[in-house]
Amino acid sequence: MEGISSILHSGLRQTFGPAASEKQYLNTVIPYEKKGSPPSVEDLQMLTNILFAMKEGNEKVPTLLTDYILKVLCPT
Repeated sequence: MEGISSILHSGLRQTFGPAASEKQYLNTVIPYEKKGSPPSVEDLQMLTNILFAMKEGNEKVPTLLTDYILKVLCPT
């Protein structure tokens, strides 16, 4: 569990800008709360989808993060 936590909190850089000279980097941290039990398969799938989207520079990252926060960290 410690490995997942450190990976998620280390952040991931995303590249923005049309030209190499105009690139900017944004550090994004995925919030993660340690619990008494391991994360569910669904939670891990959501985290994996977020990480792949971040790696690819996908525009759906904000939506995926919001869904993860609302469903996993702050369920109603």
